[in-house]
Order: sequence, then C-alpha cells, then structure tokens
Amino acid sequence: MGALSGSVTVRRYLVRGEKPKDSGRIVKGARAHALVPIDPRGDAEKVCGWACMDDPDDLDLTAERMFHGPTVALAVRVDTLTAPAAVVKRLVAERLKATGRRANRAEKIAAKAEVKKTLRGRYLPVTRAYDLVWQTDTDLAFMWSHSKRINEMAVDLFFKSFGLELVPNGPLFVAGRGAIPAGLPATPEMILGFPGMPGRAVDGEDGDGAEDEDFSEVADA
Repeated sequence: MGALSGSVTVRRYLVRGEKPKDSGRIVKGARAHALVPIDPRGDAEKVCGWACMDDPDDLDLTAERMFHGPTVALAVRVDTLTAPAAVVKRLVAERLKATGRRANRAEKIAAKAEVKKTLRGRYLPVTRAYDLVWQTDTDLAFMWSHSKRINEMAVDLFFKSFGLELVPNGPLFVAGRGAIPAGLPATPEMILGFPGMPGRAVDGEDGDGAEDEDFSEVADA
C-alpha cells in the first residue's frame, strides 16, 4: 500500500540542498544505498535501504525503474530478523535454571545474546516497504508512513544517498516564518499539521506519535 495503491495520506517534505543536475548521480546514490539483506550468520537485527517501488523484492535499481519523468519513485525497505520475545525469554530462563544457581546480570545478558544468536537461523526476516516519491522539479517529497522511526530512517537514508535534507513541509513552512510572532516556538501542529489531518498521524500511532519529536532545530531552519 502507498503511492501505487491504498491510502493517499502522506508525510510531506521539502527537499533542501543543491540537487544533482545529472539523473545518473541520483541513480548512483540510490544504488549505493540499496538494501543489503540481513545475513542470518551476522548480528544485525534491522537493516534499511532502497528497493524498487513496484516490487520491493527487486533491489536492482535502474533509471527506468526509478524515474517517471522528473519524479523519482522508490521504496524504503526495512528488514527485521528477531526471534519472538516470548521464545527468547523461555529459553534464557531454561538455560539459567540449568546452571543450578542464581545468575548475575552479566550472565543473564550473555545467555540472552547466545539464545538470540542460536535462534537467528530458525526464522526468516520480516520485510516492510514504504513508498517515497520525490518530485525533482518542485523539490517536494512524499513518504507513505506516519511512523516516527520509519520517517527518521527515510530522512537519514535520503541524505546519505543524495546529500539532500528532507524538511517536514507543515503549515509553518507553507505560511512562512513571518506568519507567526517572533520568538513564538514552533509546535508539532505548525510543522506537521493537526492530528488526523493528511500528513499527520493520530496521536500515539505506532507507539511513537509525532508529539514526541523535537522541532526546535527545524523551527530555526
């Protein structure tokens, strides 16, 4: 669900910085940060990278798949590989009980790490993909997710890939800084809009509502 189908409610951004004049540089930046699947033999529990929007399983990013006229269409793919918490807890308890003595904190941490490492090969990564559309001719970008964590990942990935910042495009930026009295601190509503409106999640959504974000730096932009 996202740009191609489903909900039309998005998180809006302004793209700030000197964008590449050559579309090839944009493709190169995306390919350099395409998702690298999790290695079950490694330690990473979560990885993030670009994938094709029409098929997030396809990591072969090309200009033909990314560009639709001046618009860049990508998917922010996030893969997570963790065993169920209840299973980890049960196996850790069994391992510590087998020692026949009360375990200290260090032993508990070590046992948990060992159990999680042992279980990695028994589970498959969980894949989630979130559409991101960048209109290079208007310097606007749209992210089909309200999750604070996912948007933070997308902003970081966008900067690493293209050297450009994604700035939340809320009422404060649309109206201009002169629209509010000098010295008045920006509120979440000024940056992202009111809860329930397009581009703004309902308070508490995904367990990390936008109310928790720090807007002081954005307000000074």
